[in-house]
Amino acid sequence: MENASKALLIAAEVLFGIMLLTMFTVLMSVFGNLQENYSEKKESQDIQAFNANFYNYERDNLTAQDIVTIYNFVKQYNESIDNNSTQKVNMTGSITIEGGNTYNFSNDKVKTNLFLEEGSYDDTGNYCKYKMEIKEVSSTTGKVKKITVGNT
Repeated sequence: MENASKALLIAAEVLFGIMLLTMFTVLMSVFGNLQENYSEKKESQDIQAFNANFYNYERDNLTAQDIVTIYNFVKQYNESIDNNSTQKVNMTGSITIEGGNTYNFSNDKVKTNLFLEEGSYDDTGNYCKYKMEIKEVSSTTGKVKKITVGNT
């Protein structure tokens, strides 16, 4: 009788150990999936926040300040990633100001202060209007990849 009672206690301990291991395995699986889902959601939010920097300006009534804001964002972003990266944003286009000066936004040497001074108002004192278009979104990352700016 004494051996039978010890055998039952041992069997109960083994069964309890198996239950604990099973519960631990299930919890690890659930928490692993939560972390994966969180990472995917965070990446999606980061892409949306990045793209919002461009979609907010995709229209035909931009000011010179808006163009400089977009230009500076693209320049800073491209400088922050690897030079050989395919994730760089390509900004193209040129804007001709009344008086004949043309600003080429396809390079990183635009004199933004001079553009703001010359390109903010027309000869009648009204705001000059410009446009920006999103031309390409990366199929792999979902981020904006190419934009153009120009006169309206």
